[in-house]
Amino acid sequence: MDIGTATREQVEAAQEALELLRELREHARELALLKERQFQLSLITGIVDLSENAVASMTHEQMVEMKRKLHARVKVLELEEAIEKEARTVDELTKAWKDKLKEATDVAPLLRSLGVCEVEHPGMLLREWLDEHGRRAESICRKDSPMWDWLVAFMRGMADITEEYAGALHLSTGISKQLWLSMQAHYDKSRKSGPVPEAQRAQ
Repeated sequence: MDIGTATREQVEAAQEALELLRELREHARELALLKERQFQLSLITGIVDLSENAVASMTHEQMVEMKRKLHARVKVLELEEAIEKEARTVDELTKAWKDKLKEATDVAPLLRSLGVCEVEHPGMLLREWLDEHGRRAESICRKDSPMWDWLVAFMRGMADITEEYAGALHLSTGISKQLWLSMQAHYDKSRKSGPVPEAQRAQ
């Protein structure tokens, strides 16, 4: 996310994502500790003969050892429940973190803040940006550059942006590479889903 061009929605989503990541790491550490404790206890447990004859012939030391193994087994079972619960929490936090991170880098809020209702090809947005800054396409690259033919087609909405050219546009415009790629992805998604509904535009 380019913080310099981020909307309030994106910044708030990024802050929430960071808080979720902090919480996720805490639970992941707790899960690792529980698993380690369970492993250590599992080394104590073993086969315990609880038959009448075996118990009747046990020495005091053997009974103490059996009690220790049974206690360890109870703890292992308790830890299994705790581990299962903690693992679910980690999974839920991981999903929430990824969703919030996606929301923070989603280009839709930025487009709304710019007053863009219909999803435009990013090449058209580049044309508008150049006009607003009083610049020409030649300021992006020379006409004899291998990039020139692509740039002309891109500004007509007839070519898609690539990671390489997104990086070049970042150097020329200061708009982040990720934002260019996000705008392209958002445009591609809108082409598949069709025009933006009127009710959605009003939001």
